[in-house]
Amino acid sequence: MTKSRGILPPKVFWTEAEKAIVRELYPNTKNSEIVKLLGRHTDKSLWGIAKKLGVKKSPEYLRLMGGQLDGVRGSQKRFQPGHVPWIAGKKLPGRTSATSFVKGQIPANWMPLGARRVNSLGVLERKIKEGPNGALNWEAEHRLIWKDAHGPIPRNHCVAFKPGRFSNQLELVTLDAIQLLSRKEVMLENSIWRRSPELAALYQLKGQITRQVNRIKKETEHAQPAY
Repeated sequence: MTKSRGILPPKVFWTEAEKAIVRELYPNTKNSEIVKLLGRHTDKSLWGIAKKLGVKKSPEYLRLMGGQLDGVRGSQKRFQPGHVPWIAGKKLPGRTSATSFVKGQIPANWMPLGARRVNSLGVLERKIKEGPNGALNWEAEHRLIWKDAHGPIPRNHCVAFKPGRFSNQLELVTLDAIQLLSRKEVMLENSIWRRSPELAALYQLKGQITRQVNRIKKETEHAQPAY
């Protein structure tokens, strides 16, 4: 199991003293008040430990707080089988028909097959098909140029621009500007150790410091005296 490297907050363990407080207060006390009293747990973790301990809200507390869904409470306020909505068969109010899509309507941003665009990453794309998923209707121009010359792109490979040759201008996206790379080659090409060894070493040091801080926090929490 890998460590969180500071991405996730350190896990907070329940002490026996805290479990005793949950057993005593949970049946008749709001969760928010218990969490505030304990000071280092969340509503979600409180619910989890209560379930694990087999502690539930008392009937008196549920009546005081308005009850909960148990198949009986609130049944008179629910839709019954065969219920007909008040809007059934009626025309919706307002100008909804004037602003709704109709069958066969073409969106204002529709583009024909073969059209080109520059996506949010700055890559030139060409529309290759019509379909419900707009993103899948487009493919990068440099990929299409490579496939026209060499056929399908092999498995676990990708087409990328050669160093310094990236462009989203059609006349500059040429076969001599692109290359076929394996996923491993792409990973090595974009490795932070290759691009900036000094920055990579700083990230590595940061991870070591974060792991040590998390370890010390956990040891401190376990060492807290029971109350």
